[in-house]
Amino acid sequence: SIADATSRHIASSNHHPGGAEWLNVPVGLLDRPRHQVQVPFWADFKGIGGHLAIVGAPRSGKSTLLQTLVAGLGLTHDPSDVQVYAIDFGGGGLHALAAAPHVGAVHGRGDRDAIERVVRELRGIVRERSTLFRRSGLDGMTGFHRARRDGEVADSDYGEVFLVIDNWGLLTQEFPLEFQDGLADLISGGLHFGVHVVLSANRWNDIRMQVRDNIGGRLELRLNDPIESEIDRHAARAVPEDTPGRGITRTGDHFHAALPRVDGRDDVGGLGLGIEGLLERVAERWSKSVAAPPVRMLPSEVNLGDLSSSEEGRGVPIGLGEFGLEPVHVDLFGADSHLLIFGDSECGKTNLIRTLVAGLTDGYRSDELQLALVDYRRQLVGVLPNEHSFGYACTPEMTSELAARLSAELGGRLPAADLSPEALSARR
Repeated sequence: SIADATSRHIASSNHHPGGAEWLNVPVGLLDRPRHQVQVPFWADFKGIGGHLAIVGAPRSGKSTLLQTLVAGLGLTHDPSDVQVYAIDFGGGGLHALAAAPHVGAVHGRGDRDAIERVVRELRGIVRERSTLFRRSGLDGMTGFHRARRDGEVADSDYGEVFLVIDNWGLLTQEFPLEFQDGLADLISGGLHFGVHVVLSANRWNDIRMQVRDNIGGRLELRLNDPIESEIDRHAARAVPEDTPGRGITRTGDHFHAALPRVDGRDDVGGLGLGIEGLLERVAERWSKSVAAPPVRMLPSEVNLGDLSSSEEGRGVPIGLGEFGLEPVHVDLFGADSHLLIFGDSECGKTNLIRTLVAGLTDGYRSDELQLALVDYRRQLVGVLPNEHSFGYACTPEMTSELAARLSAELGGRLPAADLSPEALSARR
């Protein structure tokens, strides 16, 4: 178990942001045969090992090692400083840790929308911090944690954020290339801004080269074919086939992963009860700390009355945006004076027009705004208030007549051909 390995770490102050052992996580025992010792093995997420790939054949212990990593973070780091979000396409073991105060969400194969939302949320954190670092003159996460502790930055919800993915290969098979590119961008650019990715895969070839080159931390469990080792083929051959959790580090040293339990037992029997005991220990230790925030999801319905108008008073609220869940406005009186709405059948195009019409007629007087509505499907009958109606058409003939009226109205607003340049410049 990881109980003994964490006792010294918990007792010290070095696991606080900026400490010598900050982002060191206990994961097992490291074998050093030349020194004839076995020492605690710590995964270091501070430097080049900020992202971690765990590769091994099925039943080699990858999911349990991910559980141990999350448990180790929970035992040694304050949940206000470290948050974990997990995507479990493996055996479901990460769901057992969903109640930990450090864990904001765990999603499986049936949670497609939620998984996409998690990735977008973390990419949003990177974008926001990129702007914050530039504006505040922060050169890295050490300065960010210091400024956050002193109340100098407004980002109070997230510290170091870990995205843990079990079974990378299956995840990338079931999601489109656009989603995979988003994950690749998160791995390539997120580390400087405190976003870490920990993933497991059956083979190194399951991780495309663009992603693999940006992952500095690597642990390799038993492989079905040691020749596929990315670390050391000779050392990979020495990993026993019948011992899950045994593997090699990036330097070729052998290690054995710990179990995610603190009850003193060193077997996988009753691991569920062991994890429950660990969660009780973690909850007790951090009872006065702020838990990881859940990932906010877009609601299934949004009422127009709940949306605030724009600060300038010139935009119309039409819904909620996924980043920050703040109202989204359309300003047809600004730089973008035209609007196109695209979508498949039954996706909400007509409802969006209703929302836009309601916002426009509610925000402007009838002498300021008139609307001409063409509605061949007759889905918007009665939507236009009489005082705001320039005209309504639902047939080609009615549309031709409405277009002629509109053309005449706009034509009357054009300046006369004989106006002098002085007169033109004097007109509003």
